[in-house]
Amino acid sequence: KTLKNPTSIMSTALSPELPDLFSSGWGPTEDSTPSFSGLPFTPFSKRDSINFIANFDDSQPQRRPQRHRSKFGDESAHLGVLQADDEFEDDFEGGITVKKKSYEVIAKYRRDRTGQQNKLSYSQKRVAIAEQQRLQNAPVSRKGTRRQVQNKRRRKKYIENPRPVKPSMAKREEWIDVHDIWFRESFEHNNIKSYTFRIDGEEVHNMVYAPRRKQLTSAGILHGVLTKYDTKSGNSYRAEPLDYEKYSDFKYLNFNFKAAIQDPYILELANKNTGANIYTTDNVMSAIMCCNRSKYSFDIVIDKLGDKIFLNERNKVLSSYSVDETSQNRPTKKQASKINKYESLAQEATYINHVFKEQMVFHANLEHRAKMKRQHPFINEIGGNNNNKKGKRGKKQRQQKQRQQRPSNQEPAAQAFTYNIYDVTDNIQVICRCAIDGYVVDPRNPRAKQKDWCQMFALNQYDSNRSKTQNWLKYLDTRDSTILSQEITNNNFKIARMGMKAHLSGSKYLKLGFVTRSNIHSTEKHLICGVKTYETPNFLRNKLRIRSINEPWTIFAKFMKSVQELRDDGRYIAIRDPLKQVIRMYKCKDEDFQKDDNLPTFQNLKKLVKVQRKKNKNNNNMKMEMEDDDDASHKSSPAQSPTNNKPKYVCKNCDTAFWVKGEATNHGANCNSFNMFCYCCSITYSAQYIFKAAH
Repeated sequence: KTLKNPTSIMSTALSPELPDLFSSGWGPTEDSTPSFSGLPFTPFSKRDSINFIANFDDSQPQRRPQRHRSKFGDESAHLGVLQADDEFEDDFEGGITVKKKSYEVIAKYRRDRTGQQNKLSYSQKRVAIAEQQRLQNAPVSRKGTRRQVQNKRRRKKYIENPRPVKPSMAKREEWIDVHDIWFRESFEHNNIKSYTFRIDGEEVHNMVYAPRRKQLTSAGILHGVLTKYDTKSGNSYRAEPLDYEKYSDFKYLNFNFKAAIQDPYILELANKNTGANIYTTDNVMSAIMCCNRSKYSFDIVIDKLGDKIFLNERNKVLSSYSVDETSQNRPTKKQASKINKYESLAQEATYINHVFKEQMVFHANLEHRAKMKRQHPFINEIGGNNNNKKGKRGKKQRQQKQRQQRPSNQEPAAQAFTYNIYDVTDNIQVICRCAIDGYVVDPRNPRAKQKDWCQMFALNQYDSNRSKTQNWLKYLDTRDSTILSQEITNNNFKIARMGMKAHLSGSKYLKLGFVTRSNIHSTEKHLICGVKTYETPNFLRNKLRIRSINEPWTIFAKFMKSVQELRDDGRYIAIRDPLKQVIRMYKCKDEDFQKDDNLPTFQNLKKLVKVQRKKNKNNNNMKMEMEDDDDASHKSSPAQSPTNNKPKYVCKNCDTAFWVKGEATNHGANCNSFNMFCYCCSITYSAQYIFKAAH
């Protein structure tokens, strides 16, 4: 209710001790009341509830609740507000209430205000930091600029997953540098160095065409491939364990790591008139074709006998399978556990591949076996004997002796070999030994003569969290294409070699198995998550993005042309640098790699290749006669040669020619450089080497 006569009410409520309080001037009197009629009042709504007009009691703190403020009232006025007791009453009659702002709205305003402040402070910090960097990098003088550059070079940036610095083969002191093959100059599209090839009598620049495969012979026994491990997109698959006890690598011996000069069939073809001048294996050939995709170091042993060149694998370097070589999260951390280091993972992946290939083929069913033309080339390595001639002791005694020599429960792996020839150019004809893992069994006609060959490989996952890839056990059924693209990105060099091996062998199909650890902290048990089958041409074109198969063949032709430029016969080694995109070639001794790698010496290779041995002997005799004639009859004119018009030593600075080593001593007055180029060795020597060492 509103107060009509506040003076009468207050006079009755006050004590009798204060009767003349209003008359003394403390409050408004009755005489002064009409004077308020002309004063303006604070606007308010008639529906507002007013409890008091003025509060003259300062004992209690004045409260201004913000919730039930008058709609038409002034925010700064103290009139028309509720008491503290009625502060939270919303159901009074005739009152007008204003809805309280929600917490979300208030928080939004606060976020916007703080976000703008943060943006402003962040931009100011960026400007300040940029200004500081500009002042720090501002060159005070030329010397100061050089000092800053040197300091930047000295600072070592920490790389979490560094590339291995150690090469596959350390350079020895007695080795001689021949030349380097840079990838950007030779193997890239816009290469600096130009190559010219002769194909069918016509010159072709910087490109060769993929040749056709011609099979010369085959060896070994080929097994049919099981299909129970195959998976299809969208179907659930139960992981099968990898059986190490039944298909152990110690029981089924794999011989695909053998070098070309250790293969008796390659040496036999080298002595025949096949028209080939290069002899190698699919491991070496695929590594050369895909060398521009590699990150780790590898090496190739090269034996040059006149026109014939042997490309050999050393110490199973190219037969092992790396893990996450091209990944940003490669397993090269120093703090990693022993089983997760890249060397241990490579051994694990190689062993998984050998066991996986044996588990994927028929062993008990003899119907799904196909014998090739010749016996396994390395059957003698496990006690077998290829000699079919009858001896004095007879057939039974010879078979009994073979059984005694053969270790128990050992046999060659279920793998066959084909020896193919490729006519790359008019000067490059290659004989390559290619491995075949099996053939696809036709259920309608299992005894068909024409069989579709197949290559099988295993991809392994050691820990999805460390490698930052998807878990194969969970997502292989639904995300197989994504998982394969991740593996191709992380193992580009390895999978590209797998595709090129299938291409070289003429295999129609390529099977990839996805194998993971059953326990990420142990390497004892593994699970086969699934097996995917691809056609080789489609896999190379669509998965590996090799649009033209001419590209890897062009890389191989360029590499072989640089090898054919070597003038001297002997043993060389090509090492892929671990940090730079370059292949370094060195001249080795003839006895190198015999003890450690079981490779025959270069002199023994001359005896094995009989046709080349005679030519080398005649060439060496001719060279000796030429040297004797030169020393006897051309001492007066050392710069000219009656045979080839080329001097022995030439200074690289002033082109001064020398015949005898002693004549180089008189060259010190004309030129301070003593780096001589020798036409006999096609190598640059220092003056000390020419004077002290015998040529």
